[in-house]
Amino acid sequence: MTDAPCGTFQTVLVPVELIELSPSDPTVGPTVHVGDVNLGVNRATIRAMELADRLARGGTVVLFHAIRDLAGSASFLRARDTIALEDTARAQTVEALDRIAAHLLPDVTRRVVVTISDDPLDAILHALEDDGIDAIVLATSSRSRVQRAFLGSTADKIIRQAPCPVVVVPAHAD
Repeated sequence: MTDAPCGTFQTVLVPVELIELSPSDPTVGPTVHVGDVNLGVNRATIRAMELADRLARGGTVVLFHAIRDLAGSASFLRARDTIALEDTARAQTVEALDRIAAHLLPDVTRRVVVTISDDPLDAILHALEDDGIDAIVLATSSRSRVQRAFLGSTADKIIRQAPCPVVVVPAHAD
């Protein structure tokens, strides 16, 4: 871990789950219109980004998002069509995260990392190795206990496997 000029950590990773919003959804934070959808983040993610802002003051906050690998799941598409869809999804995700971060992270250097992966845990752990991350601020999902029991909790796995400190922001705390 390196010493940050003002904050606790030099580089903090925030995994971000973007949520597609319908026009009737109440907004809890900045929303952006990208492509043909309105995107936003949940309250826990907003709190995670704000906490990362404080922890990395004078450093960098890395916003991280993993897009589902279409090549493995859309066998009816040609390879070049899959690549084009993934490229569009990546560009739109970067744009959305940049615009949301401009509202929520005014005092730190921001970097957006968007990767293609079917396994968010592996993608996050890989980013930790490649990007010199000092800490993770992780918003938990609002899935029920039953859903977590059947699907597993990525947050639980990150806490156990991350080589750096992990701060968890619960979905239900307001």
